[in-house]
Amino acid sequence: MKHMPISVPALGPTLFVSVEPRLDQEGKQRLRDGVPEQTTHILIQPENGKPEVIDVNVPSMTPLAIAQMTPVSIENLTASQWSIDGRAGITMRADAIRPSGTPVPASIPVPADDDEFNQE
Repeated sequence: MKHMPISVPALGPTLFVSVEPRLDQEGKQRLRDGVPEQTTHILIQPENGKPEVIDVNVPSMTPLAIAQMTPVSIENLTASQWSIDGRAGITMRADAIRPSGTPVPASIPVPADDDEFNQE
């Protein structure tokens, strides 16, 4: 499945709304690379659009402890299409979500440039 990068600045201000564990259809916790995923609900306010809440899946060993309506930074946001049993949609995922201004921990690797998306 191809993950398409999303420009976070184009979303406008991003505010944390809530978080919940991401579960599969059987009610079991979904994992990404062995780490439990959380579904975060983020309020976006694009400059030329209506505010809306988007769901962004992020890996986290513990539930995110961010106060409601806190401005957040979204690291490496991507979108991918899915289709299952006649239903289809778009899933958003990120490497991390943290309060704006919080430094990136040294343990998080910085991805190399991906030339696949930089072709003209």
